[in-house]
Amino acid sequence: MKKIFTLVAAVMAAFATNVQAQETLAFKIDPYPWNYSVALASNVEITYNSQWGEYGIIGASNAINPADYKGYRIEYTPFASTATTDGYVQTSIGDPNAATQYDDFPTDGNVLEKDFNEGIKSSATLTKFNIQGKASGAKILIKKVTLIKNDNTEEPVTFAGGGWGHSLGPVTTPIITYTGQYGGVEIVTTNGNSCTYSHETQKDSIYNYTIELNEPLKTSIMVEYDGAAGGFAWNNYEAGISTINFTVNDSTAAEIKTDDAGNITSSTPKDIAKIYLKANAAGDNNYPFTANIKSVTRVRLDATGINDITAKDVIYDANAPLYNLAGQKVGKDYKGVVIQNGKKRIQ
Repeated sequence: MKKIFTLVAAVMAAFATNVQAQETLAFKIDPYPWNYSVALASNVEITYNSQWGEYGIIGASNAINPADYKGYRIEYTPFASTATTDGYVQTSIGDPNAATQYDDFPTDGNVLEKDFNEGIKSSATLTKFNIQGKASGAKILIKKVTLIKNDNTEEPVTFAGGGWGHSLGPVTTPIITYTGQYGGVEIVTTNGNSCTYSHETQKDSIYNYTIELNEPLKTSIMVEYDGAAGGFAWNNYEAGISTINFTVNDSTAAEIKTDDAGNITSSTPKDIAKIYLKANAAGDNNYPFTANIKSVTRVRLDATGINDITAKDVIYDANAPLYNLAGQKVGKDYKGVVIQNGKKRIQ
């Protein structure tokens, strides 16, 4: 037992000098999501690739009675872009066949606050409140949207999404509602780059990913590794958890095959082109369900030198504690590379 603790201490010491800063990651929202939808809590970067393209703030899923509200306030950051003298982005409120209201975002400001006009307030319901690009190439960062009630109390709005003629920048805290099996959202850097892994150039690095949720999952979910030809490996997570952990390194970036008893028969290294957070439960009764993302991060560790750590004369014990490659104790349900009895293996 003493030798095992000595080994673990050595592993932790080896990594302690090689841990790099935690990196905040994000999710890439598809323009036309398949089997999922997203509500966005804040900081939504919108780029319009078509004139009059629209991004939805209020739609049928979160309609309001406009008679209860005085107006709205939007906090934003404008971008240098295709501009006109009266602004290059506007709000588009209401149905063009009924009451409408259009308000420009000033290019030299950061707050747009307006009252609803009488036509909007007299409507039975408000199901169309969009942020609209007045020219292709227009770009804006929406930081916060607030509805102001008649008594001046305020009601924050989470974005309904949808619309057309636009693309979204990476989002760090989406609320993802899965509507069917295999709906998946890509994990990316805050610059929008895919989280890749190359056995040739990154074989000495270990990436520990952590996804924190604001509430426990109500059904199972999975992390999928995709290569150039599609998915080749999956980590499954059961309902009830609020934290998703997984590790990407030279051992886990592999297509693993097992026999009927669950023993590994082959492990073929594969480069990772993309990583997805996907719904994996079968059956319509599992949907919809929501993954309310609090944060997604990763830490890169330098694995150089780990193979120099040995545990000679350590007696194998099937009940010995398990440790991940960061030296942290983990349970039997942990997926990935573990250290037990001084040996590394895939669990």
